[in-house]
Amino acid sequence: MADDGRIVRRWRPVRRMVLLVAGVFAVYYTAIFFGQRALMYPCRFREPVAGGPREPGRRLWIEHEQGRTPADFYPGEGRSAAQPGPAVLFAKGNGDLIEDYRGGLRGYRDRGVSVLVVEYRGCGNADGSPSYDAILGDHLAAAALLSRQPEVDPTRVLYHGRSMGGGFVAALTERVPPAGLVLESAYTSIADFGRKLWVPAFLVRDPWDVSAALRGYRGPVVISHFDRDDIIPYAMAEANRASSPEHAFFASTVGHQSPMPDAFFAFVLEAMAERGVEMRMDAEPSAP
Repeated sequence: MADDGRIVRRWRPVRRMVLLVAGVFAVYYTAIFFGQRALMYPCRFREPVAGGPREPGRRLWIEHEQGRTPADFYPGEGRSAAQPGPAVLFAKGNGDLIEDYRGGLRGYRDRGVSVLVVEYRGCGNADGSPSYDAILGDHLAAAALLSRQPEVDPTRVLYHGRSMGGGFVAALTERVPPAGLVLESAYTSIADFGRKLWVPAFLVRDPWDVSAALRGYRGPVVISHFDRDDIIPYAMAEANRASSPEHAFFASTVGHQSPMPDAFFAFVLEAMAERGVEMRMDAEPSAP
């Protein structure tokens, strides 16, 4: 009995340490589960910006169960109901508001490509709260809205996702496939980020799995990444590129937060044309 008492006393500190570590992890995982959307969608904490898009853009609204979400449409140069052309649905980064893109992406617009910039649910002038289903639902509605604009040829719509938005457009391809996909400074999946923080995949509420979507998507893809990106590792771009040898790659020379150079937009349109999706300004509208 004396020996048993000594054994119990010897293991008591170990048991306390195990309980302490388990408690720390329980608190950590609880905080991650309930707080992860605050980390994923920091645009929620930015003040809304008054005013709509600059001319010749126009603000469109997506109605949903929590209210409505804005999306700003900018027609491409020379585009009209009489001369519709290609378009891009742009899913922005998670720290941005659509007002940061007033004027649209000129690298596309100057080449006759119209652009629709979509807000996140709960950010800026959008009602509600962000979540996987809410954001995906808004972008699905935005894709339908974009195709109905008179300046747009619905057979030539690209999805372009920047940073966090890469996951949004990747998920969209699984529901409504576009003519082509552009991933700018995108990741493989949110679960991959979680593993680096000791977070198991089942605790990730909004997975945004780009790599899984790429494995199922058969259209042309352009990937761009900076090899010294300090936010999303370059290795994630390499992993996405590995899903198909047909993916075009633009080696970015600017940091994660910097706007892409004009050469990037020229590259995207040429790469799409080489893969059968004519987006250039001199192209004729597709037959209905």
